[in-house]
Order: sequence, then structure tokens, then C-alpha cells
Amino acid sequence: AKSDESMEVSMESWLAQSEDQTKPDELYRYAVVLDFEATCWEAGQSTDSQEIIEFPAVIVDLAAPQNQPPIAEFHRYVLPTQNPLLSEFCTELTGITQDKIAGQMTIDAVLQEFAAWIGQQTYLTSTETGFNFVMCTDGNWDLGGVFPSEINRKQLNHLVPGYLRCGWCDIRKYFSEATGERGGMRKMLAYLRLPLQGRHHSGIDDSRNLARILKRVAAVWRNPVDVNQYPGRKVWKSS
Repeated sequence: AKSDESMEVSMESWLAQSEDQTKPDELYRYAVVLDFEATCWEAGQSTDSQEIIEFPAVIVDLAAPQNQPPIAEFHRYVLPTQNPLLSEFCTELTGITQDKIAGQMTIDAVLQEFAAWIGQQTYLTSTETGFNFVMCTDGNWDLGGVFPSEINRKQLNHLVPGYLRCGWCDIRKYFSEATGERGGMRKMLAYLRLPLQGRHHSGIDDSRNLARILKRVAAVWRNPVDVNQYPGRKVWKSS
């Protein structure tokens, strides 16, 4: 096992490279980073019963300097319909109160707003061979778990655009392949010497922090950001 001292030297050397790097040949020019928050309970939960209550997204230009902020953001709170009353545990974890979701749109309307917002970003393009942007999440829970589960239950598949179905970049996996380290968002930030900004488990704050992680690793590692996770064959059902 490496000593703490040798890991520190290695890490500082690794980060020092980021100041003078040529840009990687991008498979995707832009990244759309998502981090949903959903209903949850202290006794535990599964995606079969969870509903999205915060739908955030930030877009970053992977060819731009690391310190450039997101070029666009989308943020909506979502009204759950199966379990409309949030648990105390959920509010403590996410910071989302009952007042924040009261009167908000349901997931079908928010999903349509999100698709319209993506369409308004004229630099995001698609061709017969694919998109110039990639969806990015921390792990597989967002696009491989809670989102398709809720969409399938509520028979809203017809509202889901192709870029939310076809695969995504798991930032945690991307980070691990670059550094040899494993961990969630807090560990990735600490390893990269990036301070946590905002509140952990706030969807919009987590999306911004994950975008910072993605850009730091892309700049230092120099490999293009690519799709590294795909939905299983049983994830999406025809409606």
C-alpha cells in the first residue's frame, strides 16, 4: 500500500499537469451534468417507489478552461404524485421542504420543459451519427435507476428524448479510471483539491460540483469524455 506521503506527492504532481495541457480530441464538445434528488425514507427505499423531486442540469464546454463556469443551467423542483408528502428524513437529507415542491409541476411537465430548454441551446446539435453532447451523472442511479423507473411506472416513455435513453458518462467511473481511486462526490472533490461548493445533496449544487470534477479530470487526464454506461435491456419499456 502507498504511504500517505507518497500519495500526496503523486497527487500534487498529477494536478500540476493541469496548468499546461493540450485539449483532448473531444468525442463530445459539451457535457450536460445531471444529479436528481428523489423521495426517500429513513427505513430505506428502492427506485420502484421513488419519485424525482429536483431536476437540475448544468452544461459545460469541455474545450473551455477549467475555471469557466457552466454556460447554462436548468433547475426545477418537481411535485411527486404517488407520495406527495416528503418524509422528515428526505427534507433533512436534501434540504427540500414541502413548501418548495408545493404547486410545482409534475415530472411529465418538467421533462417537457427540460427537452425544450435543451432545444434552445443552439450549440447542442445532433446528426445522423449522434450528438455533440453527452449526459453525465455520478453513478448509475439517475439515468439507469430512478428516472426510467418513474417514467415506466407513469407511462411517460413517449416524452423521453433519445439523449436520455442512449447511455451516459458515469463521472465516478471516469474519475476512477483516471486516478485509480474510488469514491463518491466528496472523495473525488477532496482528491482533486476542489472545495465543496454549496450543499451536498442539493441537486443543483451537486450538479455544479460534479461538472467541476469532470472538467478537472478531463483537462489533466486528456482523454475525451465518452459514454461509459448504458441502460440495461429491461430499463426502458414500451408504453
